[in-house]
Amino acid sequence: MKLFFLTFMVFISVNASAQFSGEITYEYKIIPDNNSVNIDSLYNSLTGSSSVYVITDSYYKSTYYKNGEMTYSYTYHDETKRMYDEQAKLDYITYRDSRDSSLGGNQFEIFKDSTINILGYEAVLLKTNYDGKATKSYYSTTQKVNYETFKGHKVANWYNRLKALDGGILLKSITQYEEHTEILTAVNVTERQVSREEFNLPNDKDVVASFSALDDRVELDSPSRDQIRCYQQMVQKAVSTIEKKETITIYLQFILDENGEISELGVLERDKYGLYLAAIDILKNCGLNFKPGKINGQPVASETYFPVEF
Repeated sequence: MKLFFLTFMVFISVNASAQFSGEITYEYKIIPDNNSVNIDSLYNSLTGSSSVYVITDSYYKSTYYKNGEMTYSYTYHDETKRMYDEQAKLDYITYRDSRDSSLGGNQFEIFKDSTINILGYEAVLLKTNYDGKATKSYYSTTQKVNYETFKGHKVANWYNRLKALDGGILLKSITQYEEHTEILTAVNVTERQVSREEFNLPNDKDVVASFSALDDRVELDSPSRDQIRCYQQMVQKAVSTIEKKETITIYLQFILDENGEISELGVLERDKYGLYLAAIDILKNCGLNFKPGKINGQPVASETYFPVEF
């Protein structure tokens, strides 16, 4: 959810009359609400401490950086209506359907009489409340892009927001969490010609569907008695070597191709007991099989998550 929220926060607005083409650099700041907040942990949880957003008609790309290294990017191509997510640690890219209004759609309210100045640009206030987090965002009233080239982009209610803002680009956002505030601020706006090639996807990474892009989700085939016995024995063996009181769920992460073959097997998060290694062994050795996910009735390769409980 965190990752998705940061993705939603840096969407940029667009306008048909005064067309901005170029890039915006943002920096992130965290302000704790009290002294008990571990600010180092909060900064470590961020996707990046800075980001660069490049946009032109029909395309945009946001790239996040931490300690000078790229951690994550997402790219929009209007011809496919897809948003492509790339994580530096993974050897594949996933895509989402930008026309899916269920992916973070939310209401907003614009306050045209509430403006501030950022980098010499006047910016108007827009308020949203998503997933219990109240956000104040400020969009330029002069630097704009052509929002009509993004028509149909429904994720985060984006196109409607762009149109209502007459295409102003995002210059600042302030999000209030339970114990801290996150501030995103534009530190540089550069207007320039942007080429289509800047939005090309890497050639050395496979592109697969995210689970949210699937019409029919991946399903586990009914396991045989031997497969169930293998699963149970490996779970029991793993937990017998540690002391724990609560159930621990490890989420395996992998690609399931259109033929049901598994690749890029890993885990979403490692646990302190090392149970994630046993979870990987279960999938490797117990012969579990899965039905591929589908889009428009056709099997497709997709990123898949499978829980193993210990």
